[in-house]
Amino acid sequence: MSRILFAWELGGGTGHLHHLAAIAQVLERRGHELLFAVRDLATASRFQGLAGSTLLQAPVLMREAKLPPSLNYAELLNRVGYLDVKILGGLIGAWRQLIRLVDPDLVLVDHSPTALIGARLEDVPRASIGTGFMMPPRISPMPTMQPWRSVDPARLARAESDVLARINAAVAGQGGRAYSALFEILDVQGRFLTTFPEFDHYGPRAEEEYLGAIDVSASGKPVEWPVGEGPRLFAYYHAGYPHFVDMLDQFAQLPWPAVVVAPGASRAQIARFSTGRLRLTTEQYDLRSVAASAALAVCHAGHGTMVGLVRGGCPIVMLPVMIEQAQCAFRVSQSGVGLSVKIENGKPDVVGAIRRMLDDGAYGVRAKSLAQRYAAIDPVVQAERIARMCEEIIT
Repeated sequence: MSRILFAWELGGGTGHLHHLAAIAQVLERRGHELLFAVRDLATASRFQGLAGSTLLQAPVLMREAKLPPSLNYAELLNRVGYLDVKILGGLIGAWRQLIRLVDPDLVLVDHSPTALIGARLEDVPRASIGTGFMMPPRISPMPTMQPWRSVDPARLARAESDVLARINAAVAGQGGRAYSALFEILDVQGRFLTTFPEFDHYGPRAEEEYLGAIDVSASGKPVEWPVGEGPRLFAYYHAGYPHFVDMLDQFAQLPWPAVVVAPGASRAQIARFSTGRLRLTTEQYDLRSVAASAALAVCHAGHGTMVGLVRGGCPIVMLPVMIEQAQCAFRVSQSGVGLSVKIENGKPDVVGAIRRMLDDGAYGVRAKSLAQRYAAIDPVVQAERIARMCEEIIT
């Protein structure tokens, strides 16, 4: 029996836990001992897929640096401790100490670059799993995260050179060998890209294998639609995000039945916006039932939500907030199965995007075509395949 340490260092939400838990459930059945070092213990302890698991606090920077939106992976790292050699050295050292205490045969990470640096210094086998955002292409300098705008290549190269110098200084301080390129900090013995080309934040890659999205999230119950004629609309948007009330105000103006799932919505908001044809709720619905019966869906361009909807043949209207969402929304828009909302006078034109998508039936046709293209890919089978590849690394 082998001991495997799962690591989640950066990012929020439960999507990272879905990736790790999907593999963990297979490895646990196969008799391996599993431990989880997680960024957010509160979220992980409530996550059904990790019920009964051994949870540890991952070494993370509690307060991210306040910087402009990142242009590339190097600038992203600057936000989470890589601006200061001493802070970075402390984070690397903490990961090394945790790895020594656990003494794993493999470290499997989701969006955890510092964990990978620590594992390399401890000479422990490493594997990574996640979307394209978490595993940029192995080129130098790494590509821009904002492909919709013109970016000075010199800025990308300079940001990468500066971060690499600080990483090498921190690593040298702990007796490690230097990296020659930034992408090398993400080098592993097993690299599992769990997305599809159309959803890759950096665009399709000919040199890497796409394993498809995997997920062990609770399916939820079948969606219950309000009474009303016309196309059914679905939205999934967190109540704490900007534009939430603006979006609801616009939904309330539409004459068609709509369901809006909004984690964090208050009772007052639910009472205000739940009318005969509009239902605002915090309940989770099975995305498969949503995709099968909705004309379109509105979301904030989270990778897991979009993949779940489009794999069911449902086109999506996207209202991204964070850089990761904007990056994925750009790629999905390029594929023709999604449409990004325009912000006009500080407010999103949600109604305009919805009407445009409904008027242009090609979005739905392309979404159904994409769903058929990947219909044969079984997330459960892929999780089992990744688990076996992890075992091969250990042996």
